Amino acid sequence: MTNIAFEEVYYYGLISKIFGNSTYVNSVTSEGGGYFQSARRPASRFTDLFRLLDISKFSKAELSSVYNVVEHHGVVEKISYTPYMDYLPVSNLKVNLITISLIPVALAIIFSLGALIGYIIRMLLYKLKKRGNLSTHFDKYYFAINFTGGLLLLNLFIILTRLPSYPAYSSLRINLGFNLLYVVLAVAYLGLLIYKLRKSSYAKKQKVMYIMSGISAFILAAFVVGWNLYV
Repeated sequence: MTNIAFEEVYYYGLISKIFGNSTYVNSVTSEGGGYFQSARRPASRFTDLFRLLDISKFSKAELSSVYNVVEHHGVVEKISYTPYMDYLPVSNLKVNLITISLIPVALAIIFSLGALIGYIIRMLLYKLKKRGNLSTHFDKYYFAINFTGGLLLLNLFIILTRLPSYPAYSSLRINLGFNLLYVVLAVAYLGLLIYKLRKSSYAKKQKVMYIMSGISAFILAAFVVGWNLYV
């Protein structure tokens, strides 16, 4: 009935007034703790990814001291971490799959940023006539896809920092639109890369870097689409 900032000044002590004073100790019969996620969360669109940040792990001792635990045949079905918020179980398999799926994304991020920094350093050294080779015609596309990859990370960080303030969806459309634009650019880069590799000859090292950038762009684009980070 309050649901506003600092609402605790209104409901503080309400539970004890209704149910009386007691110490909440639950006799948890399940073998151990596990992962839980708040039931009070968004469940669609671009928030799919960010709600995973709300997954928490509780030990058996911690479950025994929360407000309430609902079990069925030794399986924890729900916990009430506070009098006004329930947490539902998340399987270890799901948590592990999410963790594993984020590994290639992390590698793609590292490569894109490393390739971008390396390209800038190489161009600066060439400008200073210290060392390095003249860039190829395809280098501008190589630079562009890695540069937009860096902007994608910055854009996702901006979205994440704005979520706690519950911004209007309309205020995030430009951010989500950029994510969709990145997917289009990644597909365009891959198509152009395949065409250029068939028509032109590049040094082996250049080919490897171009192809790795294409793979990284594909992984990041799949990440955006898979987690609905464009709607």
